[in-house]
Amino acid sequence: SRTFTLEVVNQNSGCSTSDMVQVSITGGPLGVDIAANATVICSGTQVQLTANPYGGSGNYTYNWTSSNGNFSSTLPNPVVEPMTSTTYTVTVNDGMNSVSDQQTITVNPSPLASAGNNQVINVGTFTTLLGSASGGTGNF
Repeated sequence: SRTFTLEVVNQNSGCSTSDMVQVSITGGPLGVDIAANATVICSGTQVQLTANPYGGSGNYTYNWTSSNGNFSSTLPNPVVEPMTSTTYTVTVNDGMNSVSDQQTITVNPSPLASAGNNQVINVGTFTTLLGSASGGTGNF
């Protein structure tokens, strides 16, 4: 950073005036990276998205959108709870330039548990519990 001074002298009257300007150099080209506390989740799980801007003027604004059109935010670090796999895009503006980055959150379906019907049994007797699982993927 540097201060420059402009001095203007009127040759006829000899009067002068001056003004100073400060030129500040910021951190280079504007950029942004997205971080997420998880990129593969089960349905019903919240994810913290974080925009990490760098460079530019340092005066950042944020615009988040989702690939399914169900989400928008101007927060730098929104919390989302996607029900299906979704790509989130953040556009960061520093007042002069804009840059974007994307992060896909993959959502796996959660299994559904069924413990069976309620039962009433006599003291000292036995019963069989018939639980089951459905949905999700893989073996249970």
